[in-house]
Amino acid sequence: MAKCIIFIRVSTESQEFISQREELYRTAHNHGYADQDIIEISKKESGKKLSESEREGLTELYQYFEKGGVSDVYIWELSRLSRRQKDIFAIIEKFKDYRVQLHCLNPSFVLLNREKTDIELSARLAIGIFGAMAEQEEIEKKARFARGKKIKAERLFVVNGNKVCLGANQFSAAF
Repeated sequence: MAKCIIFIRVSTESQEFISQREELYRTAHNHGYADQDIIEISKKESGKKLSESEREGLTELYQYFEKGGVSDVYIWELSRLSRRQKDIFAIIEKFKDYRVQLHCLNPSFVLLNREKTDIELSARLAIGIFGAMAEQEEIEKKARFARGKKIKAERLFVVNGNKVCLGANQFSAAF
């Protein structure tokens, strides 16, 4: 029997694979795969900071594609492939080139048509919309962090060479 890959990615060392793993294995089992037919790729690596070629998980995935024998890949959500929309489109082209079906659970779609020769219209729409959302979420998160740092810096005063955290009202009331 052909093999499938469970592809799991988290961004930080503190995050765990457990919830993604359980749901992906359950889905693969429901599609007829036994444990011995499932290959797991689990990596803790950034989907935004690292380029496609720098990501160990994608490199390993592509190596399995080249060996052959893999017919399906399961991901928990689209951003597990990448948080950059242009990278997502490059990655899905590899699925098409190797005729490997991608099953995304959130949003729920399959990538290729029945013959595995072309990308489904519904998948193109989901990838366009949710890929843009994943990228925008990363942009907004950076902006929130920058605003937080700016606010903290504005509230930081230096007195006699020492950093003292006081709000402007507290500072003026203290002197």
